[in-house]
Amino acid sequence: AFAADPRLVKVQSRMAFLDAAGRPTGVVKPAPHLPLPRGDMRAAELAYPFDLTWMATSGNAFRAAALREIFPIPPEPYRICADWYLVHLSALLGEVASLDEVNAFHRLHGENNYEPQEARLDLDQVRATIGYARATSAALLELAGRLGLPRPDRILSLADLANRMISLRLEPGAHPLPGDRPAGLLRDAVAAARRRDNATAPMKALFLAWFAAMAVAPRGAARRLAVAFLFPERRRGVNSILGRFQRGGAREVRQAE
Repeated sequence: AFAADPRLVKVQSRMAFLDAAGRPTGVVKPAPHLPLPRGDMRAAELAYPFDLTWMATSGNAFRAAALREIFPIPPEPYRICADWYLVHLSALLGEVASLDEVNAFHRLHGENNYEPQEARLDLDQVRATIGYARATSAALLELAGRLGLPRPDRILSLADLANRMISLRLEPGAHPLPGDRPAGLLRDAVAAARRRDNATAPMKALFLAWFAAMAVAPRGAARRLAVAFLFPERRRGVNSILGRFQRGGAREVRQAE
């Protein structure tokens, strides 16, 4: 892909997950119903970066010249999650390509620092994700300013707002952003949905219905809503429907030889 297109700064592909013994688990990420970014994603990266389907480090290859533009990676907060910095900031430096083939394996072995071992709600990880999104938003806006790119006053992504809503509703005493309120997050979700040019009106309506339900649901129902949002593998029956609501639609996933 790099040889065919000198404009590319990043190429990513899907990954298949393995258990600790190296056996396939049957899980492929991103889920097949999610369209993968292609082409010039700079405007999208500055509008709704955490709603884009980017892969973890092992599913990526980068052009060295692009990495030199953003290195060194700040040691804090990216000591164990450098992919947040890499995959988002690199997208501001040129075009990207996504391959539908599975070209990498990711092994869950019980000592992974970030990837959950099972589809189980972990609020510590949710709060860590909120921190990574906050730091990466600041880094994106700084790099955009250095590159002279048009940039918003603030970055709004439905995925980040959803994590904040989950944290706030389920463990408000431990929520890392004291200024957050359910009504404010719902208002920001409406603004974030308007930015999403890669989602259809029905998809946006589903997102906003989820936020509205989370804002008022009892704790037990809110937990079930959180699990449904965070773990696509727990709602396989509706993923094909969601795929039709995504612009770009679902694509065939092919296993590389």
